[in-house]
Amino acid sequence: EYLALHVNDQDKFLQINAKMKKFDRWRDFVLQIFWVLVIVSLVIWGAARFGGRSTYYTNWIAAFALALFPTVEAFASLPTAAQETNIYKDSLKRLNNLPAPDRTKHKPIKLTAPFNLVLTDVHYAYPQTNKEVLHGINLNIHDGEKIAILGRSGAGKSTLAALLRGDRVPTKGRVTLNGIDTSKFGDQMSNYFSIINQTPYLFNTTIANNLRLGNEDATDEQLWDVLRRVGLAEMVQKLTDGLDTKVDEAGLRFSGGERHRLALARV
Repeated sequence: EYLALHVNDQDKFLQINAKMKKFDRWRDFVLQIFWVLVIVSLVIWGAARFGGRSTYYTNWIAAFALALFPTVEAFASLPTAAQETNIYKDSLKRLNNLPAPDRTKHKPIKLTAPFNLVLTDVHYAYPQTNKEVLHGINLNIHDGEKIAILGRSGAGKSTLAALLRGDRVPTKGRVTLNGIDTSKFGDQMSNYFSIINQTPYLFNTTIANNLRLGNEDATDEQLWDVLRRVGLAEMVQKLTDGLDTKVDEAGLRFSGGERHRLALARV
């Protein structure tokens, strides 16, 4: 029964899709015919208006007619763009209704090593559900330590990471870096704390552009230095375009380990 329902829905989808493609083809054809008529009319009018006169006018009319041809492609995409707008209407509404960003200017915070992260009786409950995810966490992370935090799905591991970075504020207790609450750092936290996700995202641009997300003013020498530090310099040097090599969407040009190391170089 499920298979029959699926096949039926699929057939309906294919029929609708075929109708949409047919409509798109006819729309593009009509638009192209319109432009052809405009150009032909212009040539006929020019021939009647300036026929037999100096080639000066003829050259200008020909140049203007030729200049119209590239505009066909530009205008032909407008109906499709208008059609796409309806698809994203709800997303645009949600985007426009987002709360204004926090423009609060935080006081400059300059810390010196060694760094020490301390969690003191940390509790956290999500505002939407009031369900407490973390209950009285106490943890002292010293400079240079490596700590694994284990737990089942939904146990609060990602929430704890957000608290450490200052993206969330504990419902109760404190999370401090060298005695200062992490929630007070704002954008300055990136100077002290970075996160590499299990599946790091690389943008569909060059290696250099992806790395410069970590420092827009980084020189090529700095990029090569950081690639050496993560063990990728030799591999990138062998690529035809070097730092200008495209990483493809989501970094699929590289292996999982290489994507992680590029993400590490970026931060």
